Amino acid sequence: MRAHWIADARSRAVLSDAGSGLDWRATAERSGAALISDRLALAVDDHLRGPAIETVRECERCSWLFLSGGRGRPP
Repeated sequence: MRAHWIADARSRAVLSDAGSGLDWRATAERSGAALISDRLALAVDDHLRGPAIETVRECERCSWLFLSGGRGRPP
């Protein structure tokens, strides 16, 4: 993942209060055609900064990253 992907999404996002605290939110007005990729980038950033980072695993065969919710191996 390129670091500027998240930075670019944040530059177009608005800071909003979602009830559970402040959060970055991509809007159609600010993101335009990049709305879907901006929302995805902000979701990835949120996931990587939160406690759910422990669910990120790397495939031993192909080195791709994935989210694991299973009991197969401890974090």
